[in-house]
Amino acid sequence: MKFIGKASSSQFRTDFSEHRKGLMKLSIENELCYMAYQPLSLNDWFLCYVVPVSAAQESYRFISDYEFILFGVLLTAMLVLLLKIFRSNTKKQQELLVLGQTDALTGILNKQSTEDEINNWLADEQCTGIQAFIMLDIDGFKEINDIHGHMSGDTILSDLGRLLRSEFRETDIIGRIGGDEFCILVKNSTSECIAANRAEKLCQHIRQHKFDGVPCCDITISVGVALSPHHGQSYNELYIAADKALYQTKREGKNGYTIFQPESSGTNAQQ
Repeated sequence: MKFIGKASSSQFRTDFSEHRKGLMKLSIENELCYMAYQPLSLNDWFLCYVVPVSAAQESYRFISDYEFILFGVLLTAMLVLLLKIFRSNTKKQQELLVLGQTDALTGILNKQSTEDEINNWLADEQCTGIQAFIMLDIDGFKEINDIHGHMSGDTILSDLGRLLRSEFRETDIIGRIGGDEFCILVKNSTSECIAANRAEKLCQHIRQHKFDGVPCCDITISVGVALSPHHGQSYNELYIAADKALYQTKREGKNGYTIFQPESSGTNAQQ
């Protein structure tokens, strides 16, 4: 038996003679051990026991392992919570962004978002060929509101928004830019003939459609079409050209479309 560190046989004897408790580190047959001793209240007896260091530290390793496990669980739970909070905030931000860009009544883009989307697309390198800017309003919409009420008018506008979404591609830009005024930018139309065909079909489908607000009333639209880059290369330029074409349609009897012509103020194609 060999004492380790400050421990010594003389210190051990002194503690015994003075009835003091103690703890010493020993080497017994090359194995490190702790020797603990405690005086008893019985004559000069001592309680003494020797425990290998490895056995004495085993319980602390057990506690240490569980501390690491607990720390790992808490860290994982915190990361999951932070991830959920981040996703929730991101989703709410996206919802707020969509709400800020969407017309509440029709579910399509509002005026500002329509303008921004069209300008962004016209400046995009993927924007090639002819872009058809189709603008429309409902013929006699004020009279419809006066006769059937504004609730019926709102129902018609909402129904028209759904019809436009089904009529055009998801990639096309569709927006409500006024009370009963809508516009669509048909991307990469390739030719004026295709743009005219889309306007003609739109007028036809709306004439055939039974609107929820006034199922017994025939709804028609007037349409003006401007083409980019021929008639403008921005939302404002195309809007001005299409607006002139639309009112040309109005002057010539409504219920049709006109493609803007700078020289002759438009060519009407009433249906």
